Amino acid sequence: MCRHTIFLTNDFVVHKSFVALHVVHTEYGNGELPKYVLDKLNTLLADQGDFSVQCLTTSSETWESVVQYDRYFESMFCIEYKGEEEINDFVNIIKANKVLTAKDIAKFVLSKVECTQLKLQKLVYFCYADYLAKTGKAIISEEPVPYTYGPLFESLWKEYKKYHNSPIPADTSQRRQNIVLSRYYAADSKLKVYSSFADTINKYGQYSASQLVELTHRENSPWSIARNFGMPTIDAETIKAKHKIEEV
Repeated sequence: MCRHTIFLTNDFVVHKSFVALHVVHTEYGNGELPKYVLDKLNTLLADQGDFSVQCLTTSSETWESVVQYDRYFESMFCIEYKGEEEINDFVNIIKANKVLTAKDIAKFVLSKVECTQLKLQKLVYFCYADYLAKTGKAIISEEPVPYTYGPLFESLWKEYKKYHNSPIPADTSQRRQNIVLSRYYAADSKLKVYSSFADTINKYGQYSASQLVELTHRENSPWSIARNFGMPTIDAETIKAKHKIEEV
């Protein structure tokens, strides 16, 4: 008989599903290997890792035997433990979950309101700028560029440019909102950011794209300063200093 120890985490970045680090050993009394892996994970993650552990027994060493034992594991991406490399792969997935991107903000917005690409860019910007102005911290590493029609996140333009001026399909169902909420819960900032973004959408969600453009185009706004001085991006310090000018 084979004992399986399965470390589980939710991968929001690459695989978009649960990921399992599969550790198998053939003797009931041998708990040293899974204990070593657990200790290693806790050390690398400084005991801040978001993962769970499940144990079960089958007649085979294979992952297929685990899936046959319980179909719960069927849709998971499996990392077969062989050594340090697989532990590091699992750790990197957990660390990536803790970092939000502009696309994560866009998914939040689209779980609340229907948008054209232009309106989506503006609402993502206001979510980013509101949080930055309130906390002094940039929630994502990507800085907006001073595009003709206001601040623009290039990663979002690449993702949604195919829609042109048409509405981007939005899913405002409770199920979708719960999925988005789970993504923010996995991040370092957890629900603090989610709450801030919700306040922003309540404040600006009813405005049209052109109305939002007018706000960001006000004199001495972060966008106008970046344009006037030929700045390649609208940096965090400019937004912190001048965001109040573009607020309603």
